[in-house]
Amino acid sequence: MRDGFRVFDADTHFAPSVESLVPYFDRDLRAREAELAQFTRTRKYGRAGQVLTKSELRHYYSFPKDKGEGWGGREPRRLGEAGPREGEERPFQTFMGERQPTVGAEDHDIPARIREMDEEGVDTQLLVTTPMGGHQDTAVELGLLQAHHRLVDDVCSAYPGRLTAMISFNARLSVEDNVSEIKTWGQKPWAVALKAELPLDYPLDHPDLLPIWAAAEEAGLCIAHHSFAAGYPGYRDLWDNPFIGRTASHPWAAMRAIASFMGAG
Repeated sequence: MRDGFRVFDADTHFAPSVESLVPYFDRDLRAREAELAQFTRTRKYGRAGQVLTKSELRHYYSFPKDKGEGWGGREPRRLGEAGPREGEERPFQTFMGERQPTVGAEDHDIPARIREMDEEGVDTQLLVTTPMGGHQDTAVELGLLQAHHRLVDDVCSAYPGRLTAMISFNARLSVEDNVSEIKTWGQKPWAVALKAELPLDYPLDHPDLLPIWAAAEEAGLCIAHHSFAAGYPGYRDLWDNPFIGRTASHPWAAMRAIASFMGAG
């Protein structure tokens, strides 16, 4: 609370690691845990750029997929220079707080997250959840999405009124499976929005998606968009620069979404 107003942070990330997610696997996905181990990668940096110690390292699934998806899949080019610098990696953003967030606050250390919310004076956060995905087998995709939602439910339900989140849907899965996830979690107090995960050239106004929008409306969910390096208009024509991509992505995609919905009626 600040000056009599509740403070709502509408863009905070939550990226559970394999270690956090595995306990929420169903029987079928747990039976494939050894198979999935080949896709495990170690993350050496926190989401705020913190260099992690050996005891802080966590693991994430990285499934084979096409490279070059927007500026996130290529070497970055600095504005004003002819091309990318050889071997240069994209630097982390400049964080403006007095100190970096606690390692694990975006994953397994939720009490630390709440303490930092109190320190910042934030009453409620919206978690931008990031389900792991990209496996060729949609049964694995569905299992990971379901496990993710179970974990999000436990995390948010432990702190009612403090943590809210979005339900994710994945257009690679069947409409029935996506609707089932919305019906399972849509009435939870923490569920405030539906986040679309659409492949390239899959329009929001496609008639196959009508049952999903109907389920979202029935649950009282708004529809949210969150861009990254791909998935919005023109993402392949940004001259390999993250600054241009981040500046253009959200408003560009939002304008396309509004035109799509209004035009489709």
